[in-house]
This record gives sequence, structure tokens and C-alpha cells, in this order.
Amino acid sequence: METSLQHDSDNMVRSPLIGAASPSNRSSQISKPGSPLVRQLKAASVHDHRSAEQRALAGHTHLLKCQVSLELDAHRQDSSSEYILSLERACLLIRCAQLHVPTIPSSLKTKRQMCAYKVIKMLQWPVDLLLLVYMASYLFEVPSWCWLEAHRCGDESVVMRAPLSSTLPLRLSRPLQMVCLVSLVGRTMLDAYAMGSLGVRCTASLLADIFALLDNIVAVFNHYGLPPKEIYWSPLLRPFVFLSHFQSCQRFLGDALPAMFHPAVLDLLFLQCAFLAIWAWFGLLLFGNTKDGTADEGREHFSDFHTSALSLFTLFTTANFPDIMMSAYTFSRFYFAYFCIYVVFSLYIFFNVLLAAMFTSYKQQVNRTHKAGQEATIDTLQEGFQILVDLDPDGREGFITLRTWMAFSDVYSKTPDCTWDVDSMLELFDPSYYISLEMWLLAVPELAQPTSSLRHHLQDEK
Repeated sequence: METSLQHDSDNMVRSPLIGAASPSNRSSQISKPGSPLVRQLKAASVHDHRSAEQRALAGHTHLLKCQVSLELDAHRQDSSSEYILSLERACLLIRCAQLHVPTIPSSLKTKRQMCAYKVIKMLQWPVDLLLLVYMASYLFEVPSWCWLEAHRCGDESVVMRAPLSSTLPLRLSRPLQMVCLVSLVGRTMLDAYAMGSLGVRCTASLLADIFALLDNIVAVFNHYGLPPKEIYWSPLLRPFVFLSHFQSCQRFLGDALPAMFHPAVLDLLFLQCAFLAIWAWFGLLLFGNTKDGTADEGREHFSDFHTSALSLFTLFTTANFPDIMMSAYTFSRFYFAYFCIYVVFSLYIFFNVLLAAMFTSYKQQVNRTHKAGQEATIDTLQEGFQILVDLDPDGREGFITLRTWMAFSDVYSKTPDCTWDVDSMLELFDPSYYISLEMWLLAVPELAQPTSSLRHHLQDEK
């Protein structure tokens, strides 16, 4: 049967339809804006019916697919085959690109790294559940101020407690927390090993998890955890452990913190503080140490610079308005101008401009993060493309051959997270074309979308 398939494949290569497209002609066909492949990639909504020649090539594609399947079966007999490992690594890189997970050249390089990545995906939901259990255990365990002396909790008939509080004793809650923290540390270390680097996120996660784990281990012996005795670290570390593993919060903080420290935002914040300091000094000169009817105003709100600044900051929040000005306003209504000017400039002008600057800075930071994510995705796709190019040394340099593409699709279609339509993958490229990097970058993200117009277009043509 292999001889027959090889004979059909040879005839297919010699057929006029395919032989008419030499490598140089293929390059010109690919670059032409009117070629069928480029039209399908860049204008998938245009329903171009396949010609009779293309329909005839579908049968040859099926024969080549059968031959590739036989070759893959031969490769699978050797579990250490570098060919299969390279295909699997390309599949995992495509999956990382779909999930917007940044990679480096050393990511998923070895079989152990790929196995670690697969284990992470298998244990993702169980570990997330353990994280939820770790956070929820605070609702059921004994309050931290009762750990050393039970009488500190007070009489239950007098001191109000949550309905579920103290239902989980410490001898059970601490081992439970240690199990949860060990699982989180294990997942973080596997992630760092699979990706080939210990980034900022993994480092922060490990620090929070190990600190909390060490505190629970020490608490088993001294009943309060790491010193000092007056601070119970375990409850305080829970928010940091949660943030280090919650990617949505990490993305928000990664965009918000740089936006807050933007030079334009810092300049306006300095202007706001300078205006408060100048107006507090002005109020101290106006109301401080006076003997007239404003003496009460100076004694209550402007006795010294610290009190003046604190009073004006409270006025900025409008929490003490209009009480702060009533003593001076009762003596003379002209004193209203002092407070009115401060509120208008600090609250309605400077503060709104500060908020606008922060919003603009945050928006720019989000755009930069999105652009960096897109560049990381393209780098990952290019890494996967280069792996597939190197699998066929007899093919054209810088292009994926149809044989390699079909072998890749055969392996990728068996992955649990595959959302591609395999028939569309094969119908997209016919044997007279190589697959260029441009085609790869256009087709791979498009076929990964379940609602892709390109996928629906190819399925409608059938």
C-alpha cells in the first residue's frame, strides 16, 4: 500500500497542475494580490468558488494525507523521535500564542518542559480550587487574636462573631493551608520550568507563597507564626497570595501603577499639593492668632501649619464643609471668598485635570501593553513557524511544505484544546503552494477563532 501511495504521490508531483508552478512561479503567485490563497486569507468574505483544477487537487491532497499518516505512524514507533517532539512543541507554542502567554527561545525546549506544561494545564482547575479554599478558610478558622489566649475573643454573648467563625479548628486549618500553598508553589515552579525563565510574576508568587507557607509551619510549633509575636502574618498575606495568582488583577496593576507614576500625573499631583500648602499658609496668616471675630476660626482650624493643611485637605473632600468656614463667615461674609476659591481650584479644576491625565496615561499604558502582547504573540508564532520550516530540509527555504503542514495538523488536531477545523486547514492550502510566514501569521490566528469568517467561508464552499 505504501508503494501505491508513493506512486500516486510521485504522479501528483509530476501532474501538469502542480508542475506548472515552479518555486519561482510559486513565489510570484504568492505575492500576487489576486492569487486564490491571498484572496481567501485577506478577504474571506468573498465567495470565490474553487476551479475544477482545485477540486481535482483535493483528491491528490487526500492521497498525500494518507501517506503522511503512514509516515507519522512510523515516527510514533520511536517515542524519542525528534520529529514528533518538534511537532508537539510547535503545537504547544501555537497554544501559548492563542492564550497570549509570552515565550522565549528556551520555552518548551525539551520533552520534560513540554510535559511540565501539560501537567500545568491538567491541574489548572484543581489548583485554582485550592486557592479558593485557601482564601475561604479565613471565614471558618479561629480569629488570629484568639490563637494564644482564648479569653481574648471575649464572651460570645457580648462580642459579635460571624456565624461560621471558629468552626474550623487550627489543627485542621493550618495543615489545609499548607496543602494549598504547596500546590501553588508547585504550579509556579512548573510554570517557570516549562517557560524557561523565572519572571517577575513567578518571583512575586513564590515569595508570597513561601512566606505564607513558612509562617504556617512555624505556627505549628509556637502557635503564632513568624516573629514578631504581635503580628499575625498568615491573615495579612492572604491578599498578596491571591493577587500573585490572579492574572486579571496583575494585568490591571501592571497598567495602573506605571500610569500613576507618569511624569504628567506627578506634575499635576505636585501642583495640587503645592496649592494646598500655599493656601494653608495663607489661611494661617489670615486667621491665626487673631483677636477679632475670627479668633474662633483660627483656634479651631488654623492654629498652626499642620492643622491648617489638615483642615484644607478635609475641605478638599468636602467632609467638613461648610462647618470649617462658619465661624469666619459669621463675622464677615467676605471670608467666604477664601474657601470658595480653594474649593473651585483644588476640587473642580486641578483634581479633574489630574483625573484626566491619569486616564490618558492609563489608556496609553494599556495600548502599550496590548501592543507588547501582540508582538510577543507574533514572536511565538514565528518560533513555531521556524520549527515547522526546519522539519523539511528538502523544502524551500523559509516556507512550510504541504507535507509538514499536514503532519502538523494531524498532531495538532489530537490535542484537547484544538479549536481548528482540520478540513478547513487542508482546504486552505493546496499542493501547488508553499506556506509563507505571512500566510502563517494570517491563517493561524484566524482558524483558531470558532467564529472566524474564514472558517465559515471555507465550510460554505464545501
